[in-house]
Amino acid sequence: MHLPNIETKRLILRPFNLEDAEEVQRLAGDVEIAKTTLNIPHPYEDRMAEEWIGRHVEEYEKGNGLALAITHREEKCLIGAIGLIINKDYDIGSLGYWIGKTYWNKGYCTEAAKAICEYGFQNIGLHKIYATHLKINPASGKVMQKIGMKQEGILKEHVKKWGKYEDLVYYGMLEEMDIIIKEMNEELFLDTAKMITDLMNYHRRLNDAPKEYWQTDEESVETLKEWCEKGKIYNIFNCDEVVGFFYMKFGGQNVAWLEDLYIIEDCRRKGIGKIAMSKLDELMIEKGVAAMFVDIIPRNTSAFKFYRECGFDHLNLIQLRKNYDVKLNKDDDVEILGFNFKKY
Repeated sequence: MHLPNIETKRLILRPFNLEDAEEVQRLAGDVEIAKTTLNIPHPYEDRMAEEWIGRHVEEYEKGNGLALAITHREEKCLIGAIGLIINKDYDIGSLGYWIGKTYWNKGYCTEAAKAICEYGFQNIGLHKIYATHLKINPASGKVMQKIGMKQEGILKEHVKKWGKYEDLVYYGMLEEMDIIIKEMNEELFLDTAKMITDLMNYHRRLNDAPKEYWQTDEESVETLKEWCEKGKIYNIFNCDEVVGFFYMKFGGQNVAWLEDLYIIEDCRRKGIGKIAMSKLDELMIEKGVAAMFVDIIPRNTSAFKFYRECGFDHLNLIQLRKNYDVKLNKDDDVEILGFNFKKY
C-alpha cells in the first residue's frame, strides 16, 4: 500500500523520504515553529526526523494515520508537513500541520489542509475531521476556519507547553452530506441498471462464482424492468448526486419488503446508508406502512449489524438448509438462539 500524492494549484502533498530529513530538521527546528505547536520538540535533535519519517508507511498501512510533505509544485522545495491521525472505530481524523516560517502568510497551509481533508472524506471514508490549536496561536485557528471547520469549544488549561498550562481551542467539521431519496425516473434508469450490475456481482464475488456467471449491464436492464413491475425503486442522492438505491416491494396488511439496498463504493462507510434508511423510514410512515421486512444472508454479518442499528429489532423468519453434497459445507460458525449453525 503506497502513500498517496495529492496535488493542488500550487502544491504537491507527497510521501516523505529520508532525503527530506535534513530539511525537516532545519524547518521544524525553528523555535517559532515549536512555540506555536503542541508536539514539535525544541531543540529538534539529530535522528528525530529520520525516526519520524521511518514510521509513516507502517502507520499508513495499519490505517492509523497519513503524513505527507507539503512541497511547492514549481520550486519543488519542502514547505512543511501535514497529516491525519485516524481513529478507524469512529471514522474520525485529527488534522495536524506545520509550515516553515519562510513560507508563512502565503496561504499554503490553508491550501494543503483543504486538500488533505477532502482526501480524508472521499478516499479514507472519514465522517469527521477535527483539529486543535493553542489559544496563543490564533493564526492556526484562521486556517481551520478557512477550510470550513467550526469552533466546538475551548479546553481550559488543557495542555502544558514549556512549563505553562495553555488553553486548547477545538475545531471540527463533518463530511458534507445532504441525503434525500426519490422514486426513480426514466433519466436514471440506465445509471440504476449499472448499479444493479455492481450489486449482483458483489454477491457473486461473495460466493466465489466464476466470472462467466457474473451479470452484465444488459442483463441488469432486464432485471430493473422486472423490479419496476413488481415494486418501486428509490434512488439515493447526496448533494444532488445519485449514490445508490432502494428496491422496495409492498404487500397486504400495510407491510413493505426491503429487497435491496445499494450504495456506490466511493460512498460506503460514510454513514450515508443509515441516513438514507432514516429517510426511507419517514417515507414508509408517510405511506402508512405498518412494518418493513428485510432478508439477510447469515454470512453477511456487516448487514446484520447495519440493519440492527437501523432499528430492525424483530426476528421474523430463519431459513435452514441441509447439505447432501459435502462440497457445499462451510466452516464458519454462527450462533443463533443458542444453536450453532454453519454460515452460508
